[in-house]
Amino acid sequence: MGVLDSGAGSFYGEYGLGGDWTIGADGFGAYDYTGHAAIFASRSFELPSSRMALEMGVQMRSGGLNPLDPYGLSYGLDISPPELRIGASWGRGLAVMQGGWFTVGASRSLGVEPLTKLEVTLGVSPRDWCKVYAQLQGSHSWQQTDWRIEGVAGAKISDTQDLLLSYSVGLSGATPKVGLTIWQNF
Repeated sequence: MGVLDSGAGSFYGEYGLGGDWTIGADGFGAYDYTGHAAIFASRSFELPSSRMALEMGVQMRSGGLNPLDPYGLSYGLDISPPELRIGASWGRGLAVMQGGWFTVGASRSLGVEPLTKLEVTLGVSPRDWCKVYAQLQGSHSWQQTDWRIEGVAGAKISDTQDLLLSYSVGLSGATPKVGLTIWQNF
């Protein structure tokens, strides 16, 4: 598989409503027409020296193109019906360097093909203009289980933008991934 036929793009956006509520949307699409789109709302709670959030959303997934006729002359997207996504996350700040953080998040999509995800993140800001973090990512469906480790280095390029470079490697021999992200704060 070449570089051009293995590309992907993603979007993540959230908007805070007061101090405890957040609404948002996220999506991912790959060159092979697989991906997902979701909308969600979350509510966070203050705990002793940490914070917890509960999330609920609706998402749809695409399994790629399927032939619509026996001759393969026309194709359609294999799109799932809307499914419920629930999740929870917990995190706390760390008094390390210019600041650090530790988070654990899990979600479960309840649909035709249930999908469970887990993310554990540990990060630090060595200076106020940069950040470095590592993340363990796991996903499990009835078809497969995938574990990845991702390292991210980021630098502030303006008051409202960070440039992030990431490298992710699969623990089960999956293809490594490189990512370039612009994180925009409004």
